[in-house]
Amino acid sequence: MSTRSNPPAIRLWARTLLFLIVGAIAAAICAYYEWWITMTIILVPTLFFAWWVSPVRKGQHTAWLAALTHRAPDHAIIVWSPADKRSAQIQVGLQPTDPRTTWVNYHHDTEAWAFAQQNDGFAALPIALIGERVLVNATSGQVLDVLDNKGSARTAEPGEAPER
Repeated sequence: MSTRSNPPAIRLWARTLLFLIVGAIAAAICAYYEWWITMTIILVPTLFFAWWVSPVRKGQHTAWLAALTHRAPDHAIIVWSPADKRSAQIQVGLQPTDPRTTWVNYHHDTEAWAFAQQNDGFAALPIALIGERVLVNATSGQVLDVLDNKGSARTAEPGEAPER
């Protein structure tokens, strides 16, 4: 168990701020030249992407206590964050509508946050809980292997520290 804390707020918001700064610069240039349509074409997707990567986006979310009711060896409970690159990658690899997965947003659930802190916190995201197995920095391949009973994913047994 680690005592690592959450990353600084600037790290969580860095990609969002980058999108907003680029959008503001592009909008200012377009406004200077009175290119209103071009400004709109640039600004709308930039604002969307800034929201998409920000910690305030709820995304796929089930409350931690409700998600635990689905806990089984053939079901994955995945703790994720919209501000985490690996969480975005696992969401691309797994179908969001797959009935074998339940998604819990790290920023919107204090119980999920506490569970993540027991497994090295934000640095361990995404964390997949499959039955009694805990996969830290989980990939879609690892989750699918365990769900399909291939067992090739490295996991932590109950009472054992998760492997990195």
